[in-house]
Amino acid sequence: MRPAKTIVVLFGMALLAAAVFGCGHGEGKKEGKGGEGAVKAAFVMEPIVVNLADEEDRYLRVTLGLDIADQKEMETVKGSVPMLRDAVLTLLSSKHYDDLRSPDGKAKLKGELMKTLNAALKKNAVANVYYSDFVAQ
Repeated sequence: MRPAKTIVVLFGMALLAAAVFGCGHGEGKKEGKGGEGAVKAAFVMEPIVVNLADEEDRYLRVTLGLDIADQKEMETVKGSVPMLRDAVLTLLSSKHYDDLRSPDGKAKLKGELMKTLNAALKKNAVANVYYSDFVAQ
């Protein structure tokens, strides 16, 4: 596929992900039986594109969905988006293509992302990280 077509396809996928997951909007949900349990919130970050640390021209495009520990922490996350994007960009740009190719590499990266995001927030607000878009070339 030509690079121009690849970009169009990736952009279309990002728009679809934004429509499905709600770009950057948190939605609370109750967990547990009968609506009991802790309130959790979902937050989708804007797509991130970084050059990888490889010598060849390789890049990564990723859209992250975050499970936020509770609705109260959602306000902290929303107010910290530039800082969170910076932390994610710094981590991702240090990665090599071979680190990200395998399912194990992607799973390891999820753990690193969660640790990085919580360290940036100085609290354990992020309960889980999901990929809604992940393209490495």
